[in-house]
Amino acid sequence: MYCTSCGKKREQEEKYCTSCGKKFEEKKEEFQDKETGPKITNYQSEVPIILTGILSLVFLLVPFISIPLAIISICLGISYLHKNHKFSIGSILGIITIIITIFLFLSTLFAVPLFNIITNEIEFPEIEEREDNTSEHFNLTDYSWQGSDMSILTFEGNSRFVWQKDNQNILEGKYQIYNGMDVVTYITTHLEDFGLSSEEGNEYFKDKSSSLENYYLIILSTTNETTYLCGILDDEKKNLSLKDIKTKEEFSFTIKERLGSVDI
Repeated sequence: MYCTSCGKKREQEEKYCTSCGKKFEEKKEEFQDKETGPKITNYQSEVPIILTGILSLVFLLVPFISIPLAIISICLGISYLHKNHKFSIGSILGIITIIITIFLFLSTLFAVPLFNIITNEIEFPEIEEREDNTSEHFNLTDYSWQGSDMSILTFEGNSRFVWQKDNQNILEGKYQIYNGMDVVTYITTHLEDFGLSSEEGNEYFKDKSSSLENYYLIILSTTNETTYLCGILDDEKKNLSLKDIKTKEEFSFTIKERLGSVDI
């Protein structure tokens, strides 16, 4: 080695130059522990990476939480890989979370079209469509009814009715209509008003072949009298057979037209 001031050669153990007297600077030699190997000064803990990876899986069904956690664990894992030269379990968990999330998203996206394709290949029995007058929501008052004597019974708004023949009113006033079990209840509780015995009341419901929902009681009230017509609507919902409870007179009606529509 040589003196940086005068250029005289110096011995390694000398602290001052013997020529110019300059003090030599001592350089400390860096060494490594042979037993422990090179010291790692940029060590990074793996614990936060593992925690974020686990949390991303825990919140797997909440994508707006799991995806950010997965991305954080992957980013930390990349930094960990550069500093420690090995993969982190946490970043692997983050990658798994993203893969599962993408799979669930795609499954949901294609589930409906796939279901439609499958169901289209299955032949379901066709349901026979009914006409309006045979629907389950049949309403007696939606139609005008023509009697066998060519009279016309029409139900109007505000619970009013008009019974005409030859364009002249036979009866007009207010109406009430009972259907199904309400008919049975009304008649059995008003037997005395009709002058009927229990046996006579039961005669109105002797037709066991007809469904109870086809039974009707129509009460027509005018200023002078009240007419009680009880009877059965056929299964096709086109023909109505009625009987006056008091006079025993029988009436037959057929649907003429749907109100606001054309003749049937």
